[in-house]
Amino acid sequence: MTRAGPGSASHGRPNPLAAAAARCRPRLDPARAAAVAGKMSFLLGLGGVTIPSLEQSLQTGPVKRAGGRVEEFVPAIFPKWANRLPVMVMAAVLWVGGGVTAGVWYYFTPKYTRQGYQPIQPVNFSHATHADQVGIDCRYCHDGVETSGYANLPPTAICMNCHNQVLRDDPGLALVRESHDLEKPVPWVRVHRLPDYVYFHHAVHARRGVSCDHCHGAIHQMEEVAHAQPLSMAFCLDCHRRPAPNLRPLDQVTRLDWEPHQHLPADWFAAAVNAWGVNPPSHCAACHR
Repeated sequence: MTRAGPGSASHGRPNPLAAAAARCRPRLDPARAAAVAGKMSFLLGLGGVTIPSLEQSLQTGPVKRAGGRVEEFVPAIFPKWANRLPVMVMAAVLWVGGGVTAGVWYYFTPKYTRQGYQPIQPVNFSHATHADQVGIDCRYCHDGVETSGYANLPPTAICMNCHNQVLRDDPGLALVRESHDLEKPVPWVRVHRLPDYVYFHHAVHARRGVSCDHCHGAIHQMEEVAHAQPLSMAFCLDCHRRPAPNLRPLDQVTRLDWEPHQHLPADWFAAAVNAWGVNPPSHCAACHR
């Protein structure tokens, strides 16, 4: 005599355990599958899953197993590819982040962010008029360029040395006269600015024959000062590695309309490098101190 198992009927009566298990078995009809697919279509659509494919994956129905047993198939809500979703998201973040970093690294340099910068100044000061037409030497206003690390802006008293006689009542110079009377500086807008982590000394360059226009462009012809040269690390290294073509006699440093390669013999530049002991460093600590 055989004993009935826990899932079989005994003496023609249904097994209560089997009936309870059947009632507790989760079911998901097609209508509910379609509703779930509609709610998830936006998120799963990002991964390339379409609504019909999701509905098909959520369908219920009989599945024939080994041994002739027929069981009801209850699928998972998420498809198998969802297991790879974190890896896919991480790869996308790395790809986009790498592209943004490369773009910032290449384009956020002075060549792209400052070259061509030409702000409107509070006073319409023309270098073309003062330096090119009148012939005022750069050092008359920027008197510290050969002795200081910075090219200083002139005090208003320098301006009034001339303008107390020339255009003394011109409305365009009202701010200059007010600055002089109140002893307050004119709020000029700075054009050439190196990053805080860059060390640069004006006097070192000016005393070794590097002219103003090499870094500032043809500033003697500008009606309004503009950022003409990139002043990037590559720009500085090119000059430090090959300084000879950028030199001129010391008495011609501030003559911006004077072209050294038209007035000097070809061997003068190499001779000047040797005579003046010009050996600019190109290692990191030279500019990043």
